[in-house]
Amino acid sequence: MKSIGRQTLLLVLLALLGLSATKLSAQSTETEGTAYAQIEDYANILFFAGAQEPAIGYLFYLYDAYPDQQVRTAVPLASWLDLAGRQSEARELLQTLFSKRSDQARANQELVRYYLALLYSQGEINEADSLFALLPREVSSHPDILLVHLTSLAMLDKSQELLEQIALLDTTQLTTPQQQDTYYRLVAQSASKQGDYQHMLQAAERLVELDPSNLGNHHTRLEALNALRLDDQINTSLEQLQRTLSLPDAYIEVTRAELIASRRDTKQSAEYLHHYLEHQDSISSVSARIISLLLPDFSDISQIPSEFIPALTRLAELEPSDPKLFADLYLIVLAQQGKAQAEQLVKQFYDNPKTAYSAVIIKASQMKEQERLDYLTSAQKRYPADLQILALYAGELIALDRLDEAQQAISSQLDLTKLKTTQDVEPSDGLRMLLLYSSLIYQKQEQPAQALEVFEIAERLFPRDAILLNNYAYYLYTLSPQNSSYLAKAEQLAATAYGLAPEEANILDTYGTILLAQGQTTMAQLMLSQAVERAEQIGKPNAGYIERLGDAYLQGGDRQAALQQWQRAYELHPTEELRQKIDKQTP
Repeated sequence: MKSIGRQTLLLVLLALLGLSATKLSAQSTETEGTAYAQIEDYANILFFAGAQEPAIGYLFYLYDAYPDQQVRTAVPLASWLDLAGRQSEARELLQTLFSKRSDQARANQELVRYYLALLYSQGEINEADSLFALLPREVSSHPDILLVHLTSLAMLDKSQELLEQIALLDTTQLTTPQQQDTYYRLVAQSASKQGDYQHMLQAAERLVELDPSNLGNHHTRLEALNALRLDDQINTSLEQLQRTLSLPDAYIEVTRAELIASRRDTKQSAEYLHHYLEHQDSISSVSARIISLLLPDFSDISQIPSEFIPALTRLAELEPSDPKLFADLYLIVLAQQGKAQAEQLVKQFYDNPKTAYSAVIIKASQMKEQERLDYLTSAQKRYPADLQILALYAGELIALDRLDEAQQAISSQLDLTKLKTTQDVEPSDGLRMLLLYSSLIYQKQEQPAQALEVFEIAERLFPRDAILLNNYAYYLYTLSPQNSSYLAKAEQLAATAYGLAPEEANILDTYGTILLAQGQTTMAQLMLSQAVERAEQIGKPNAGYIERLGDAYLQGGDRQAALQQWQRAYELHPTEELRQKIDKQTP
């Protein structure tokens, strides 16, 4: 490797030192042809050694000094100008040459091919077509020239003209793999646009034969097979694709789903999705991609075709932690198959320990207070280890102010002493809800030490849960009148919650309230005004948010703005305390 490097440097040095002398002595000491060839060699050495500009300069010298060799010189010169980013100069050079030496230029196949490609790439369609029309027959019929012209027609979407020209092409002239690849690619493209998938398939088969390592060739064949609905051949083609390119199963699965989705056949998409999900144990990123390809948009669940109900049922079984998915499925079945089928679906899910929680939510939401408590009691007894069902039961007891019973139920599955010390606890939605409910019970029972203990455990197990951190922060704020040191921790928690969910009105309100208590009035006004605005945007204006924004304005010295906000809050939710606050500040 080192000797090659030295040789290259030596040649460059010789070129730099010897070319001037060669120019001067070309006419006197050597034949004209020898001098031209030597200068051309030096230019090549310079260009491929990286000295592009000097090399281009020497070719310009040859172009001017040897008029009878201009066509020969123009071939590398135009190409080098193009590579150097000087396309306009390349085009100007060729335009002039084809004007002054048109017969010679048009007879040079390499020069014509380059000029045509340059004109088409720059959008000079008329000029390129005119040039092609004036070419001698032996040039225009050359495979390389004709293929440039055909490729340009394809780029310009001139399908009919492209088909006519392809039909006239003598394929026996296509002797190189590159020529054949270009030809069959053009045939496949034009046939696809014309809906002639049989010819597209024939061309695609030849492309795969020419280059089986080209992924695009396999996909072209799959597209044709898919359009012809040749499912057995699709399976064979996918197997060959995977075997040839050593592709993972996931790629083949997604490709198959893409092919089925492109058919826009609701029944087939639904059947394939159900069959696919039946063989899955969980939802992976690949599964999620396939589902997104085959399942209609959920923006309006009433539009989901009934054919997808089996697939949705299996999906809900695989995703039991997402109760909304089952709720949507329940509504689809209720609307399309009736109440009896919907109730049967709920029973099916309730009888399965993995999916019982989804069914319990649906049933409980349809019941009144005492009936709901009885049902949740029964569900909790049937599935005592299901923390999500236990959380529903405890939440119902808390709503009824039966705090001791709720805490007793939670304690049956939640060992706080163990949670404080163990490191191998698996966080779950059920555990998170039970910790939140346990802290709420202690707050209601005015046992701050126990409530804080639960919050500390929850923070360690769920450090990125915005709602939990927000609740913890606000509770510390409520305790700050007795212990001001809590405010710093509260601010840190609220800031973290805000970073995780900056659009949540409740989190904005908490953060603003704590900042106000910390004396950061300007930032508090900003957070509280955003809380008020966000609540109004979602159609749930909140009198408490508005009142606290008024408090922030008063703390900042703007009594008029404070009164304005308090009046708004009073109109939404009149209270005696707020009335007194308004009267006190009214002049």
